[in-house]
Amino acid sequence: MNFLVNLSNRRRETISKEEFLEDYYVKNIPVILTGMTHSWPALSLWTPEYVVSKYGGIEVEVQADRNSDRLYEINLDSHRKRVLMSDYINTITNGNTTNDYYMVANNGNLSKTELKSLLDDIEFPDYLDGTDTDGKAFFWLGPAGTITPLHHDPTNLIFAQIYGRKTWKIIPPYYTHLLYNYTGVFSEVDYENPDYQKYPLFRDIPTLEVTLDPGDAIFMPVGWWHHVKSLDVSISMSFTNFVFPNRFHWNYPEIKR
Repeated sequence: MNFLVNLSNRRRETISKEEFLEDYYVKNIPVILTGMTHSWPALSLWTPEYVVSKYGGIEVEVQADRNSDRLYEINLDSHRKRVLMSDYINTITNGNTTNDYYMVANNGNLSKTELKSLLDDIEFPDYLDGTDTDGKAFFWLGPAGTITPLHHDPTNLIFAQIYGRKTWKIIPPYYTHLLYNYTGVFSEVDYENPDYQKYPLFRDIPTLEVTLDPGDAIFMPVGWWHHVKSLDVSISMSFTNFVFPNRFHWNYPEIKR
């Protein structure tokens, strides 16, 4: 538990490539990067209104009807929907808190559409490769209330919060054996409404909670579990384009249908 308390205070405003590699990347330790985005034009430009003004007429892919399916992340292909960006922005800014629709990394809009020019508003730190973004840089856009359920990622990543806030609930990888990881990279446990009779081992797992404000970024090492919820209409970016090796072999639990 002391490790988690210390982690909650692990914030770096400035960090060199060498420090990032030696202190966090190779040690598989998360860190909140409070200054990584401060020089980005995106931090002042990216609002829902800006996105509509520049990209409102393009067709994008989003996830829809998520509330109808407990396994919406696993069944993501069933929830893909094409919409105009302007219509989507109007929907997510209507004041409702919902998890029913969300533009996520797997929609791949940054690689497939004119949204790729959003990368012009980002200044990559020297531990990320700004020339290697195809399929390694991802745009997230959604209303307050979106939930990415408890899971771990198969690569190291950095998640940057640009607009709005998101709360992260984080669990170290050495609790994996208590997380009922029976479904791909996902836990069977509903973090927001855990069934302790069905999943008793989950009750005593310590969790770190971190809220990312606009301008904050977090390094989430491979294998670390996290549950993410948007507190506001939210715009975010995630990156896996490190200048360091970032490929791993996984033997996933079978996905149950």
